[in-house]
Amino acid sequence: MLRITPTDLLIFTRELMQWPAAHHLTLMPNAIYSAGRLAGAKMLSWVHNAATLERVHAEGFDDALLLNELGHLAECTSANLFLVREGQILTPPLTSGCLPGITREVLHEVVPAAGYELLEQDLTPDDLSSAEEVFISSTTREVAAVGSISPTWNYAAPGKITRALETAFHQYVQAHLHRAAPHFS
Repeated sequence: MLRITPTDLLIFTRELMQWPAAHHLTLMPNAIYSAGRLAGAKMLSWVHNAATLERVHAEGFDDALLLNELGHLAECTSANLFLVREGQILTPPLTSGCLPGITREVLHEVVPAAGYELLEQDLTPDDLSSAEEVFISSTTREVAAVGSISPTWNYAAPGKITRALETAFHQYVQAHLHRAAPHFS
């Protein structure tokens, strides 16, 4: 009898990126077409985002904050975006054209469990002025502080809430791994 066990496979073609303590982003207008049929779909071809990332790295930034055709904040090239304002966590809705990231989905559980409210709403660059903290999330970065967004915005990073969510996310992952461990022995 053939026994199939769950397997995770990770393949890296280069060394893992060492992420900074606080990311420095730049705005990239008209980078996402949110009304397109494939908006929000994860593609095998990452050429557009890779080219954008290469260009902003050459300019001295860690990533680009992509705006859609309506001028709304959407996501970074490989991370979702979150703003902290008055104790609430704000993130663009999927209709912005952002990807439904796995870490983003986990944060929908982690944030309320940590005692904060998570709201999805359309955000514009003007919202960056009233944000007290900004962070991004991805599988490789988990919860990562943003220190500045060019051309105008600077944040003390990581902020108190970002640090709390980094810890809560890490605890969530450890608890999940602990629950899954008996299945892999």
